[in-house]
Amino acid sequence: GDGYRPEAGTDTLMVDRAFTTIKSGALTLKVGQQAGAWGLGTMWSDQFQGIHADVALDPITIKLLYVKESEGGAAGNTTTDEAGNDDDDFYAIAAAYSTDAFTGQLSFGTLRQKSDGAGNAADIAINGYSLTLIAPVGDMKLMAEGTIYGGDNGSTTDYTGTQLFIGVDAKLSDALSAGAG
Repeated sequence: GDGYRPEAGTDTLMVDRAFTTIKSGALTLKVGQQAGAWGLGTMWSDQFQGIHADVALDPITIKLLYVKESEGGAAGNTTTDEAGNDDDDFYAIAAAYSTDAFTGQLSFGTLRQKSDGAGNAADIAINGYSLTLIAPVGDMKLMAEGTIYGGDNGSTTDYTGTQLFIGVDAKLSDALSAGAG
């Protein structure tokens, strides 16, 4: 886990994941340092320190995510509070609808970077909107996700763009599967 350890010496214990999962009725809550992706991972995918909550209200699931990307220093480094990217947080919400025929999910996520107040960086907001579809077809799973980005850094840069992912996973036997995307 780069940045999730003290920055000195070669005998340092590195911790990749350390989280707890709490399930109670319709709520599933994961808290701690974990790996994750939003949708199929085109909007956001990272190892993170944060909170992920799913509320299953069949056939709809509401998903909430809060991630502490950094508290100073480079993204993923929570050991200092001196650099221009003083505070990076990612927030996301999604609604997923599942049937036997398909699962669809609408998502919104935003990366917020607050300046350090000393003029080293501007406030940044990068927003993403995505639509995810997953459909099982026999022993295959068809997947698609489209993501649209927008936002700016408050001064010189606008963030715009789109991503499209199309993929398939196929079960070839009980022990072997293949995929392409």
